[in-house]
Amino acid sequence: MAPYQWVHLEGVTLPAEVNQTAVRRLAEAAAENGTGVSFDLNGRTNQWSAPDAYRQALRDVLQHCDLIFAGADDLAVAGLDPTPAGLLELLPSDHSATAFITDGAAETTAITVDDGAITAHATATPPAATVATAAGAATRSPVRSSPRGTTVSRISKRWRRSGTRPARPRFRRSARSTPTPPARRIVRFDRAV
Repeated sequence: MAPYQWVHLEGVTLPAEVNQTAVRRLAEAAAENGTGVSFDLNGRTNQWSAPDAYRQALRDVLQHCDLIFAGADDLAVAGLDPTPAGLLELLPSDHSATAFITDGAAETTAITVDDGAITAHATATPPAATVATAAGAATRSPVRSSPRGTTVSRISKRWRRSGTRPARPRFRRSARSTPTPPARRIVRFDRAV
């Protein structure tokens, strides 16, 4: 695990019939070697006989995780509140991690946990779809208002007449180019073996 910066694991591989032991061992080995471990709960009711079994399997793995992705549905499968407090029930009392809890399209909550306590908390709500489309419709562009089959030369004539021609993007090459950072290596373990 030493050459890897991160290992990503997923909850669909967590049931005992699939790979529970292998997932737990991989999380342990990665954490012991200083490799970051991220985990997406991805809980499914058809994979677990009871919420208690899912909660225990999560506790066995999450104690090694640095980055956690949980959905409100995932926490419901574990029989927990879809809140940061619900997620904390799965972590050891001295654990430190960053976690994201999504509630479908409603909101995403990000938390930082240090030594078992939430030290940072932020919630983001995505804009309504009508806001995103209304912003695009608010600008009058000759291209958007052109009927089908209009040629590029007709569009450029409209731009000249209306004076609304968009500015050309300018790309500059600097004499000093910055080197490209080395690619980060990420291992995904998200399929049954």
